[in-house]
Amino acid sequence: RAGKAMQSHDFDKALVLLDTRVGDYKDALQKKAQCELEILKTAEAGDTVTFGTGRWIVAETAGEKVLLVRKKPAEEQVPYTDSGKDALWDQSGIRLWLNGQFYQENFSIYEQEAVLETRVVTPPNSKYGTKSGVETSDRVFLLSDKEADSYQKLLAVSDNQKPWWLRTSGKSADSAAFVSPAGDVMHYGYAVDSKEIAARPAVWVGLSGKP
Repeated sequence: RAGKAMQSHDFDKALVLLDTRVGDYKDALQKKAQCELEILKTAEAGDTVTFGTGRWIVAETAGEKVLLVRKKPAEEQVPYTDSGKDALWDQSGIRLWLNGQFYQENFSIYEQEAVLETRVVTPPNSKYGTKSGVETSDRVFLLSDKEADSYQKLLAVSDNQKPWWLRTSGKSADSAAFVSPAGDVMHYGYAVDSKEIAARPAVWVGLSGKP
C-alpha cells in the first residue's frame, strides 16, 4: 500500500503507512526517508513535517535545503554543560549529546545522509555581549538568541510548556540563554548545569540527494 501511494505521489499517505505500520521491514526506512524529502521539497516556512522520530517545524527554506526545528523540546533532561564551566557552544556537553546520541537515535542511516554538516557561527549574546564560543561544524545544533528572535512567531507552539536552551551564553559566562514556555527569548540566561531547561534541536536538511 505504501509503494502504491508513492507511485501515485501521495507521499503523505505513504509516510503514515511506513512510519506507523511497516517499521524497519526490508527497505522501509529508505522509502520513509524518500517520502520525507519529497514532502520537504514543497514545504513552506511554518509547516509541520515528520523527519526521523519526531515532528519538526520548517523555520526556513533556502534553495536545496530547509531548516527544521523540533516542534517540541526533546524529552531527555540534558544540561547545557557541566557545573563550573562557561557556556561556550563549541565546548558544551549538549553539543556533544546532540551530534552523538540524539543524532544516532533519532535518524535512520538514510535520514542521516540528508542531514547536512553545517557551519555554525555563534555570535556573542546580542543584549549583554557575552562570548558564546567559536565557529563549529555540526549536523545538529541549537538556535542562537538572534535566530530564536527571528523565528519566534514560526516556532510558537501553544501546548509547549517547557523552556528550551539556546546556544548563546547568558549575561554571565556560566549561564546560557533560553526561550521561555511563552516563547520569549531570555537573554539573561540560566545556570548551565540545570536540567530544568530542555533541548529543542535544529538541523539543515539537504533536498538534492537521494537516500
